[in-house]
Amino acid sequence: MANIPNDKILRKYIRQTKQLLNCPRDYRRQFVADLQESLAKFIAENDSVNESDIISYFGTPDELAQTYLDGIPQEELSAYKRKRKLRIIIVFLVLMLSSGITVSYLSYEAYVSREAKVIHVEEKIKTLDEDIE
Repeated sequence: MANIPNDKILRKYIRQTKQLLNCPRDYRRQFVADLQESLAKFIAENDSVNESDIISYFGTPDELAQTYLDGIPQEELSAYKRKRKLRIIIVFLVLMLSSGITVSYLSYEAYVSREAKVIHVEEKIKTLDEDIE
């Protein structure tokens, strides 16, 4: 698709559609490959193609993504969404834990450095009279 004058429009359309696909990576890859092939064929068959031509033929990115998602078995989509949700929760918990550890460490370092600045000096002076006795 690099030689197509509307390359920017095509990349934008593919990117927008791909972002709407909440499905496993293998399905997204296959979808993008098929979409690129279909777009290339559509452009080859039509002389001048603009964004409205693509949308009128393929539909909006949202419509196209939803149509594709409707064809994926619901069990696979549900399993993917559960795994993705679990990953998000784990990442959130790791970030919260690391933030807590960082704040605790910085608080401890501030406390230790504040304590280290206080210097206690005791001096004992011996006089000569004390040594003689």
